[in-house]
Amino acid sequence: MTTYLEHHKKQWPKRMKILRACVEMEGATSDFLRSFFRLNDTSISFGNTFKALSFEHKLNLMLDLASITPDERKRFTLLQEMRNQFAHNDACISYEIYFILSKKSPDQLFKWYPVSDTGNPEQRLEKAINLWLKDLDRIRRKAEGMIGMRLSVSMREKMNEASFNIYCSQRTEFYDRFEAGKNYTGEEVTDIISGIFRDIDRESRKAMDVAIQKELRSAAGLD
Repeated sequence: MTTYLEHHKKQWPKRMKILRACVEMEGATSDFLRSFFRLNDTSISFGNTFKALSFEHKLNLMLDLASITPDERKRFTLLQEMRNQFAHNDACISYEIYFILSKKSPDQLFKWYPVSDTGNPEQRLEKAINLWLKDLDRIRRKAEGMIGMRLSVSMREKMNEASFNIYCSQRTEFYDRFEAGKNYTGEEVTDIISGIFRDIDRESRKAMDVAIQKELRSAAGLD
């Protein structure tokens, strides 16, 4: 007869699968958000200390950024709840027992990820959970891609607009210099044109950086 300790040890890989998935998912989400907000590795909000934002807050931020849908958010909620049971409840040694202890029905999981009726309840749950964990990774990657794509298009427009505005202002200055009535030598004309292009490049870079920062803050709801 299998003892409780032996059964507990046998089910340990399932516990570790959920804990590992949660750690990896939160880590990847933190890395992306830190990059999105252009923060360095010493970021408090997305760091690894007790002061950092919780996984709950990070997911809500992804929801606010419209990179995940409310339904997709619910799928991450299941991961959070399952992680808490497997991490803190020694009696939670299988997927079936998780749903018993949490007093939740697995119906929603099977609705998201239908599996065949063959096998016992634990086997069916394991099949659905494997599909669910793979889908969570897909959702996370899709969310990151959506934000990156939206920002890249918007930033490109902002950067082009900023560069064009600088060009127009510098072109006006160029004409004003020549309308002063002075007879310029070829070398002087070359120096003036070179100087103007240097000014355009320098000021365009400044304007584009301001546009990027403004766009990031606006997308994050900070402005």
